Amino acid sequence: MNIDPVDGAIILDLGIDESGIQNVRIIPQDAIATYGALLGLDDPSEIVEAINTIRDQPDPGVELWAETETALIAALDEAQAEAVTTGKTNNGNIGKGQDVTAGQGVAGPSMRAQAMRSPKALAAQGKARSRLGIPDPGKHKTNPALQALKKPDYTAAVAAKRDAWLASITPVRRETKETQQ
Repeated sequence: MNIDPVDGAIILDLGIDESGIQNVRIIPQDAIATYGALLGLDDPSEIVEAINTIRDQPDPGVELWAETETALIAALDEAQAEAVTTGKTNNGNIGKGQDVTAGQGVAGPSMRAQAMRSPKALAAQGKARSRLGIPDPGKHKTNPALQALKKPDYTAAVAAKRDAWLASITPVRRETKETQQ
């Protein structure tokens, strides 16, 4: 395994197949971050193991991913609603009635992380892992070749990309006169 120093993509050497062709699998760091959010996994080595498991199975269908993303969006929407209603976030104060746009970060990284661990999100993530035959977090038998992914700087880079993806799917909210009453 190699890690691309520019964009953090990993390159897995899958060996030579029966026809004599060298096989590699390239997994962008953005994909590792997104799959981690959808599957409820934080450890990059576990996420890559999960991606390899998924890649070796028939396509699970878009419904599985849509259900999980919908649950994450609902949890993020609740966190965003709380930020707009209270006017307080972990990033500072916002004015009541201020526009809150997707990706603006009003809910903030810790609120997004909390939303990802909400009962709605956890149930959807667990269902996805179960349907795909992926172990729960901490239960993976990680390939020793993937241990380099456990380095704090790589783990932090994946966490930052996951937070950026969560920010991008956080719904747009605006406090209205009806919500102020």
